[in-house]
Amino acid sequence: MVLTLVVARIRDGSISVVGDTKVTNDLGDERANRHVYDAANCMRKVMLPREDLCIGVAGSDPDRALRWAMECATHLLPDLLESLREQKAHTFLVASTGEQGPRLWTVRAGSIEDRTEVGNAWIGDQSAFSTFQARYAPRREEIGDETSETFLMASTLVGMLDPMAQTGATVGGFAVVAQSEGQRFRYVAEPGRVNPWLMELYVDPQSADVGIRVPVGGDRTIMTHLPVVGTGDTYGAWGMFVPEARRGLLFPHGAADAPRELWVMTLEDFVSEANKRHSQIVVPGVTGSWGKRPEHVVTSESVR
Repeated sequence: MVLTLVVARIRDGSISVVGDTKVTNDLGDERANRHVYDAANCMRKVMLPREDLCIGVAGSDPDRALRWAMECATHLLPDLLESLREQKAHTFLVASTGEQGPRLWTVRAGSIEDRTEVGNAWIGDQSAFSTFQARYAPRREEIGDETSETFLMASTLVGMLDPMAQTGATVGGFAVVAQSEGQRFRYVAEPGRVNPWLMELYVDPQSADVGIRVPVGGDRTIMTHLPVVGTGDTYGAWGMFVPEARRGLLFPHGAADAPRELWVMTLEDFVSEANKRHSQIVVPGVTGSWGKRPEHVVTSESVR
């Protein structure tokens, strides 16, 4: 199993971090590689083990890498980086806030690289990162520098996750987004959707307009992604609810293992079950919430 892409950037004193959730099977199991929303093939590669710390993970044996990263998160930064360096089979991205300001490191192949002055860092698949860069640059020119870095990075990654994008087999699933504000990291969420997996172009014979449609016999299902993010004492929780499937995945605060599956009818039920069954305080993402903390975009009626 292989984890693929995590990217981080520093801008205006804040750190933005994005990563996908797909676990790529490198033994040729194409069925597993297509089922990117199953709990068994979905891993949170961007974790918030402490308020001042964000760790991204890539490489083989994801369970072990995630558990090790979470265990090491209790260490002081120099000891943390050294402990991660010992795990040469895994690659880590470390983002930290504190009195010295935002800082970035990558830890790969037994080597620690300080990326703070450069202002960006990435781990995972080189081809996936090249695709990310190729899409990010024109998007930034199009939208402009006044747009938040979190939005630019997240929307770039979301575009890569759409099955129609055909950006390669190693990136997929959901987008996990985190950013720092002051000395605190928090997850950032925005609802989205995935169009049918198989689409085709067509030309209207009357108007000659070009459109896109699901071919005859194709699956017309559109899947809506409604994210939830942790708040309060469980700020490190993250999840995703898909109403069409009446199913959601919850990654609890402080946990590095596979997600919990919640079979519920509504997003409100998901929030309630996360609290009652797993003691996680989570709130839904709200349209237009890019670059804002959950507390800023969720009304009191959203939490039950």
